[in-house]
Amino acid sequence: ARPVSTARAALEASELFGSMPSGVLDDLSHLMSRASFAAGQTVFRQGEPGDRMIVLEAGRLETELAVPGREPLRLSSVEPGQVVGELSLLGDGVRTATVHATAPSTGWTLERTAFDVLRNDVQRAASVVARALGLLAVERLNRLHRRWADQVTGEPTPADLQDEASASPADPHDEAFLAETLFFQDFNPDELAAVTAGLRCAEVARGTVLVPRGERPAALWIVARGAVETTVRGADTARPLRLAGPGRAIGHVGLLDQAPVVERIESRARERAVLLVVPWPRVWELLNAEDRASRRFAAALWTDTVRALQHGERPLARLTATGGDPADLTAPQPAGFGRARGAPTGPAQVGAPSRARTGC
Repeated sequence: ARPVSTARAALEASELFGSMPSGVLDDLSHLMSRASFAAGQTVFRQGEPGDRMIVLEAGRLETELAVPGREPLRLSSVEPGQVVGELSLLGDGVRTATVHATAPSTGWTLERTAFDVLRNDVQRAASVVARALGLLAVERLNRLHRRWADQVTGEPTPADLQDEASASPADPHDEAFLAETLFFQDFNPDELAAVTAGLRCAEVARGTVLVPRGERPAALWIVARGAVETTVRGADTARPLRLAGPGRAIGHVGLLDQAPVVERIESRARERAVLLVVPWPRVWELLNAEDRASRRFAAALWTDTVRALQHGERPLARLTATGGDPADLTAPQPAGFGRARGAPTGPAQVGAPSRARTGC
């Protein structure tokens, strides 16, 4: 492909950014710098911090996974007009694969630090780009769930109890506690109050089902206390996908109204938990607003989505690379989880929702 001469032209030619408003492309292009790579040169290295994205202008890149004791596993190629490393603008994890140039290549880079400057200046460009990247991360998370579901064999046994969480009004006095959690740690008191105004908390017992298998999440839940585990369930095993503790969210894929539901995915309280419940209309209101509090919420949600995606990608990539048995990456179902209907419950039974309480 013939190289283009400006960052703006590269963005226009890219699959991800080409349809964005002209003003957004202008703002982004001013923050980008040209990069070139010799054939064989490493662009990103697996395990290093993810801190920039590249819009490929000419040449070819390939991604591969390093597997101990084996040859690297080739994952995919990156062609001109495609983007690599884009989710690093939202997340704070490490690279899950190595990228190297297989031919002399040129492109344009956008550092996360530069993107954060744009976002902190409350530029509309930042929110448009972050929303597009965030929804891309949610779509990838849903596809990841489907890939994990394909790795687990046998039909899961229906749970005998699938209790719903009880709700109670949030207590303003508990905002100080929420501010210490991972999701809200960058909010100032006014921003936290604006985002949580009118929301409710739910206190749930150990084993309470928040997202039953085959159903779309009814809301976005943010863990204030306790932990919620999302698993992919087979006949005799349950592969943990993510254990969400305080400051982490559950139900991201509920943002995808039209996407098919992954049947084997389920989220349950791992222990007694208190959750901030954010209804989907409120989530979308916050994601589409331009005030600082709403932008803080959007940034926290997209970052948490990338963390959930990265957490699930690493073991699946290892499984694919080694050609191993999916059972090697699954765990036996915990007592009280997924029992046959009518089976004895024992001391670890799925409990009923705890008494309604005020606050998180």
